[in-house]
Amino acid sequence: MKSSQPNASDPATAAVERLLLVTLALEDTLQCEQYAETDALLARRSEILDELSKLALTPKSKISIERVQAAERRIIGYLSDWRSAALVELEGARTGARANTAYLGKRDGAGFSMDARH
Repeated sequence: MKSSQPNASDPATAAVERLLLVTLALEDTLQCEQYAETDALLARRSEILDELSKLALTPKSKISIERVQAAERRIIGYLSDWRSAALVELEGARTGARANTAYLGKRDGAGFSMDARH
């Protein structure tokens, strides 16, 4: 009977499986907006990727990499959506600040002249 654990004789598959677990954990923390945990997960991913760069991938590890890449695509989608929402929010705040400045300037008499020559 086969174990569900990566084979110790296949370090590439074991490393890719760890990368998959960390990537899925990163995806989950982003979905739950638990940003404090993301730095540690990104650091761990970097360590595993460094380890993987020194290993020869096997057919089994390549299948697991496809799962990692799918999770990464979802993560990129979340980050892109959040970036777009943040930009819209910043532009709204900037527009509001300009309107407020213009209103206060007119109210205080700045921006127009009571002089008949103008």
